[in-house]
Amino acid sequence: MKVYRIHADSQGNYVAVKQGWSWSAFGLTCLWAVSKKIWKVSTVSMGIFLVLAVLAFVASAITSEAAMQLSHDLLFIYVGYLVLGFSILMGLNGNQWYEKNLSTQGYTYQKMLVAENAKQAVELYVKQSNENTLFVA
Repeated sequence: MKVYRIHADSQGNYVAVKQGWSWSAFGLTCLWAVSKKIWKVSTVSMGIFLVLAVLAFVASAITSEAAMQLSHDLLFIYVGYLVLGFSILMGLNGNQWYEKNLSTQGYTYQKMLVAENAKQAVELYVKQSNENTLFVA
């Protein structure tokens, strides 16, 4: 079971956002941010990966003499650490950034629920909301 925060907009649309670590944001970084329409994060993450790709390309272009081989290998290791660090940052903060983005789109926080998945969390929220409105007279 996972903890979800339910957000709703004025048109009755609901979104459940899992709390805590995001494996999707960790593994897919840029693609995840684009899929969630978090344009600032996606632009920054694409820029970071572009810089890292350029660094890797420059490292591969360095002549492979014995003296240069060590710096070439170290650069690849450092680039790998930077990619891993950025991915961890995305995994830790991705869901929070998604919630902030939802608030800029007019969604408001409604309730926190425990459910198996996001779809079930939304269904549970809607069911509870309907039950509460039945008793209000």
